[in-house]
Amino acid sequence: MDTQVQPRRPPAARFVDWFRRRGFATQVLVIHAATLAVVLVALGVVSFGYVESAMHQVAGGISLSRLRGLALDLGGLPRSEFEAAAQRQSLQNHLEAPTYVNAVVLSAQGETRVVRSDGDLPALPLDAAPAATLHPGWQMVDGTHMRSWVPLPRGDGLLVATVSLRPADTTVRYVVGVLVVLFVAISLTGGIVFGLLMRRHARGLERLVGWARERATHLEAPAQAPPERAVGSRELRALAHALSEVVAQRTHQLRAKEQALRTLGRVIDAMPEAVLVYDVTGTVRICNEAMQRQFGWRGEQLVGGRLDRIIPPGERYEFMRTMLDFAAHGAGQRTRLVLDRSILCADGSAATVRLYGELMKLPHGPKMCLFLRDMTQELRDARALEAALAEAQQSAQVKSRFLANMSHEIRTPLNGIAGMLDLLTRSSPTPDQREYIDVMRSSARLLRNLLNDILDLSKIEAGRLELESLPFDLEEQLHDACVPFKALAESRGLRFEARFHVGHPVLLGDPFRITQILNNLLDNAIKFTTSGSVRVEVAESRDARVSDGSRIRISITDTGVGIPKALQKRLFAAFTQADESVTRRYGGTGLGLALCRQLARMMGGDIQVESTEGRGSCFEVIFFLPRAASTTGFVHTQPDSSIDTLAHGLFGQRVLVVDDNRINQMLLRKWLQQEGAHVEIANNGEQAVEKAAGAHFDAILMDVSMPVMNGYDAARAIRAMGGVTGSGHTSGASVPIIGVTALAMGGEREQCQAAGMNDYITKPVDRNGLIRKLVPLIAANEPLPELPEFIPRISLTPTLEAAHS
Repeated sequence: MDTQVQPRRPPAARFVDWFRRRGFATQVLVIHAATLAVVLVALGVVSFGYVESAMHQVAGGISLSRLRGLALDLGGLPRSEFEAAAQRQSLQNHLEAPTYVNAVVLSAQGETRVVRSDGDLPALPLDAAPAATLHPGWQMVDGTHMRSWVPLPRGDGLLVATVSLRPADTTVRYVVGVLVVLFVAISLTGGIVFGLLMRRHARGLERLVGWARERATHLEAPAQAPPERAVGSRELRALAHALSEVVAQRTHQLRAKEQALRTLGRVIDAMPEAVLVYDVTGTVRICNEAMQRQFGWRGEQLVGGRLDRIIPPGERYEFMRTMLDFAAHGAGQRTRLVLDRSILCADGSAATVRLYGELMKLPHGPKMCLFLRDMTQELRDARALEAALAEAQQSAQVKSRFLANMSHEIRTPLNGIAGMLDLLTRSSPTPDQREYIDVMRSSARLLRNLLNDILDLSKIEAGRLELESLPFDLEEQLHDACVPFKALAESRGLRFEARFHVGHPVLLGDPFRITQILNNLLDNAIKFTTSGSVRVEVAESRDARVSDGSRIRISITDTGVGIPKALQKRLFAAFTQADESVTRRYGGTGLGLALCRQLARMMGGDIQVESTEGRGSCFEVIFFLPRAASTTGFVHTQPDSSIDTLAHGLFGQRVLVVDDNRINQMLLRKWLQQEGAHVEIANNGEQAVEKAAGAHFDAILMDVSMPVMNGYDAARAIRAMGGVTGSGHTSGASVPIIGVTALAMGGEREQCQAAGMNDYITKPVDRNGLIRKLVPLIAANEPLPELPEFIPRISLTPTLEAAHS
């Protein structure tokens, strides 16, 4: 039977194996011996070379010093035999043998002139360059001889001598040998002593390690200090006691952590949400009881297995890649993960869960803790909520369309009633007829205000009411608004007071909405006050929050019936009044105060009330507006006398009225014809386009809601015509078009501008408002006549500005 012969390992490998099997003390001794050998070799080489080089430097310096003194005695080359003999005698006296093996005096050309004695060794030629011999110097001839030279004082020759260094070399070797022997003796003695001490300490360490292993194996045993004999020195005894304390402390910590882990396990099991803990390999390490309660998975089914067991087969790869990447690295700076997905229950059914992952970086490796929250019912509720929200939004859209349609349907006949009453007023009625007309006009105005309040409140609820930002004079605006209420209050025997404390009257805001708030509050104050007074106080001050803002406070105080304390909380709710008796006695819908509060809040403020039943009420409105430098751009309401003057601008103008309602056609035609305008009627947008293409018009009043073609499309078609007629009049490209709309739910301005209209008015149409918008647009569109060169052109800008004011 053949035996397998192991190949012989190299000596270095065998030495490494032997070294690894030795104890700590032996390893220290081997390392010490190897270090000592290397140091001895390096010390011998370095010290010998250094000492020899130093010796050569010293010998060279001594030789040159002696030669300099001798050269001064010689002076220069001998000029006679007598001088040569004297110089030879000087050489013999100062440069004795055997230290100096020869000494000669050379000429500048290298010729020998004087030799110390005939028995000297022959002088070898100098190896140095001629330039180098002009200065004293020396050079080694071989390992034991040195040649040195010095120029003679007269500069006509050199003094050259050769020195033997053999005795000095012997001395150097002896000194180096002694040093090496001393170092070896000291190192060997120290190594032996150090090895013995290390051996003693190594045995003590072995006993200490054995004791520590015994303690680690039996952590539950009572803590015991190591015996004194088990440790070999005072330092090791101190180390043993310190180690004993550390072991005791560590044992206590491990027991506390073990108890904490048991407590944590009970807490995890008691959690209502399912919990899974897995490692970077995707292996489940912890599973609580909620997994069985909610999804049917028992701990023994999951612990030790892969995490993807709870994931549908087609999604496992992507899921495990996400989970393992997060467990190993986290998600950038985040150590948490939130993920919605579907998992498998133990019975094979599917459940939608939200996974909350928490990355735990532990000493023995990162762990990922997953909290599984069953989202099945929540998703059902969310879908139901989305369906309810969609239904509510659809209902809101239906409500908006209904209000828009009702606004159109109510405003159209209301426009006819109000317009016809205006025409009747201008037809010289009898006093009784004028009284009847005034009653009907008041009823129509109340109906219009009620409709406006309902629409405004609906627009606020829908978020579609937008406030204007126009410069206006606060004191002038509110003073003019108080004038009709002052007359109304005095007609009922009430005292009316208005006080204004306005430091900066010019503000930026919506003057119509501010006036609307004041009108509603004054109307209520006068309506609910039978005796006494109504007082209005308006105060403007600087807004402390911003440098260019104002704080406006409007206070309306009356001595009326007052409001009970219990009813004040619901006073500002829509369609709410103090009680049912108020509606029966005073009327009203309960919209005014709700609208006032919403408008005040849109301007950054609010409204409050203080009232005592039987003594009266005080309503205080506070809002904030930015300040303006001037009132440029704000058109303030002027008396009707200026309207009559402005209406003269309609004389002779051709106006096309486009409306599908016969009453509205008649009303607009009558108003315009009374001012001298020529009016043509179109029943729909298609007819309006045909008439605008075949004739010139100075203005077009366009109803936006008509059959066949609506007003928006008709305006676009007219604008598309473009050009200028041969008579110089503008055609469809620039003819003023004013939209007439009964849709008051917001967005009309933008729709009219997008269709190419210049402006719009809402039904019921007010004659004065129509004239204020129509005449300036016609005047701005009129071309200037051709004038002679000597007559300067006249600018219409002042006229237009006067018309606007």
